[in-house]
Amino acid sequence: STEKKTAKVSLTDCLACSGCVTSAETVLIEQQSTSEFLTSIQSSKYAQVVVTLSYQSLASLATHFGCSSVEIKNKLEAFLATLGVTHTIDTSCASDFALLETAGEFVQKYKNRMNQSTEASAPKMPILSSACPGWICFAEKRHPEVLPYISSTMSPQEISGVLVKRFMTKIHGVDSSKVYHCTVMPCPDKKLEASRQDFYNPDALSNDVDCVLTTNELLQLLTERGINSLNSFPVNDRQDAMEIEGNPLSLED
Repeated sequence: STEKKTAKVSLTDCLACSGCVTSAETVLIEQQSTSEFLTSIQSSKYAQVVVTLSYQSLASLATHFGCSSVEIKNKLEAFLATLGVTHTIDTSCASDFALLETAGEFVQKYKNRMNQSTEASAPKMPILSSACPGWICFAEKRHPEVLPYISSTMSPQEISGVLVKRFMTKIHGVDSSKVYHCTVMPCPDKKLEASRQDFYNPDALSNDVDCVLTTNELLQLLTERGINSLNSFPVNDRQDAMEIEGNPLSLED
């Protein structure tokens, strides 16, 4: 039979996240779409366009195309360049920063806790750390009592947003509002994370991450452009993605 069955969702399936996607959240998600990405990078508004690829997305696409993560990263760089993307990087630097900052936060809180005479004045421990915006949203809406325990370190996605807009501004001498930054992430929740007011950059008059595409959205875009195998990717004759015009990625002020 071709009759469609009705899907059933019980309370045991619910994450108690305060409800399904709201109309406001729908608007935010629509602003984080493939069409929005293509429209933005093809406009004359931005002098530099940067795409940051997550390790999870690279691993998934590498499996799909039957190659290594390094190879698919080079292939994607060549493809994205045909769309108008000027620089393609991954989240390795941002992930390292997140680990270092979280470790430093733990050490500082531990030392402060040892120096406090009462439990009430001591920093809350242990530290809960997660790069999952769904988990953070769940804690904020349903279990605010755990918020003092959550690490204040930003996720690799948001750290990459800060570094990209600072770095591109410094190297190319352009205003941060002229830098467009898109990330490719494994989960749609990253779209809502990027849209949070916490990560609004007043200098750029935008958030640190302008757009988020999921792995599936990038794969769909590849398919629409006729990329169905490794051999169908354009040739990558560009320099290494982590070096821009002879300037290695520098994190100095």
